[in-house]
Amino acid sequence: MGFGSTEQVIALQKTVKKEQNCQIIALSWETKLPKFLQKNILLFDEKDKQLLRIKFIPEIKSSSYRWESWSDVTKDKILSDKPEDGFDLPNFKASNSSEKPLLSAKVSDFLKKNKLSIFFP
Repeated sequence: MGFGSTEQVIALQKTVKKEQNCQIIALSWETKLPKFLQKNILLFDEKDKQLLRIKFIPEIKSSSYRWESWSDVTKDKILSDKPEDGFDLPNFKASNSSEKPLLSAKVSDFLKKNKLSIFFP
């Protein structure tokens, strides 16, 4: 069974309910592709009201990641999102290029501290 958008919404909702006092919530997983292992992260920054989903293939150094972000996202919006629709949140933005998403210093530090900085070598 995969870990598609429906499962990601459900997992994030469960985590948001469980971790009431967290300002940053991150879920990470790996996806086996035909030739590579893809790393994934779903990161919710409550203070900056941003949800970010990043996909990265460590073996491919240039242009190997893509990301999607939503802004003005709150815990209430996450909890009221319908999982069967995937993420249906405000202010969607995506990139399939080498453009990096804007991350606050707090989020960058969190990624490094939790050894998730592999997404931005």
